[in-house]
Amino acid sequence: MKTVKIFVLVLMMVCCFGSMSLAQKELPFMGSITTELTEEASIFILPGGAGPLLSEAMYFGGQLANARIELVVVDVEWNPFVNFSHEDIWLAPETSTHLVCPGGPWSHFDADVDTNVDGETYFENPLNGGGWTEGPIWVYLLGDQAATPEGVDFPPLPLRFNSADINADGVVGLSDLGQFATDFFGEYQYRSDFLWDGVLNLSDVGMLAFGMGAACE
Repeated sequence: MKTVKIFVLVLMMVCCFGSMSLAQKELPFMGSITTELTEEASIFILPGGAGPLLSEAMYFGGQLANARIELVVVDVEWNPFVNFSHEDIWLAPETSTHLVCPGGPWSHFDADVDTNVDGETYFENPLNGGGWTEGPIWVYLLGDQAATPEGVDFPPLPLRFNSADINADGVVGLSDLGQFATDFFGEYQYRSDFLWDGVLNLSDVGMLAFGMGAACE
């Protein structure tokens, strides 16, 4: 009888650890995060997603910067995590005053597509929102900062953004024009430096005009 009890106990432990291992294997981790950025870049965004692609960001001074972000999601054994939801991978600034359309409590800058057979996904579509951040920007996976299966955190991305929707209310209108005028005739503010070059001038006025009327759908 004693031998039977011990056998049952061992069997229960094996089943328990087997279940834990299976559950752990089903957890997603980040295998890699890559961009072509060589230094900090800025992207102009608009509510409604009417701004440029991330691959059309700019380095300080206006030079084109490819800020497309490529990611690989894996399981605990570094196997590709297939068909992982793009809505569970998102970008979040470290500090900011910004809005993500449609503006609800669960809104994020989500990845563009679910992961493919190689666990790959990316961010390239225009960021759909307003406001601004001076960065950096972190990649989140299921609500936590992205990390490898070994628990090594990925560093933030050298990326910032601003928008003609300066007040981050989901629409570019007269209130944003007023804030821009305050910045244009006052002290320098990155939030209104849409063509990121350290000065506010007619180029920024043109980008404000381009965004006028843009709104969250």
